[in-house]
Amino acid sequence: TTLARSEGASRASWAKALLGAGQLATFQNDYDHAYMRCQQAHALYLELDDRRGAAWALFFLSMAAQEQSDIARSKAAASESLALRRSIGDRRGIAYSLHGAGEAALYAGELARAIELCDESLALFRAIGDTYGISLSLYCTAEAAYATSDYDRAKKLCQECLQVNHELGDRRGTGLTLEVLGRVTRAQGDDIVARSHYARALFL
Repeated sequence: TTLARSEGASRASWAKALLGAGQLATFQNDYDHAYMRCQQAHALYLELDDRRGAAWALFFLSMAAQEQSDIARSKAAASESLALRRSIGDRRGIAYSLHGAGEAALYAGELARAIELCDESLALFRAIGDTYGISLSLYCTAEAAYATSDYDRAKKLCQECLQVNHELGDRRGTGLTLEVLGRVTRAQGDDIVARSHYARALFL
């Protein structure tokens, strides 16, 4: 009926608003609020049988849980998001969920799994030409490579990430990548260059 369609549209709009509020809270570092809003959005998307929306809610829910140091919940949300993405064949969404799952695995100390997921994410982002996604995956994979003492690969990934961030005009991403590059360079024994990377990161 017309009323039923109107109510469905209204609930879909509310779910979208909840997800938007969760995303905004995530970017503002208000992770408790982000988690609550994404959880509410996820529940509503499930009621609406909107798997795409539910997957995005889980993606940001995983990020918020990670920042709250709730690694188990972060991993679970990231895995569920990835499963939903695969079920609908959303390549861009799959790439982002792979990245989220890789980041969750990295923080859980599952380094081999993190590298596997991040490499898959990076390959897919390259295939679809998502430059911002490429920068995210390069950064996460560099962190994982550093954690496994694969400093040569970590350095190469950081250097590429810096180039991509420059193209995007992403100062925050540049600063974060320089911090990783500083750690990598220091681990390789070049303290002078490491300090220059840290100084540039602080300047940004």
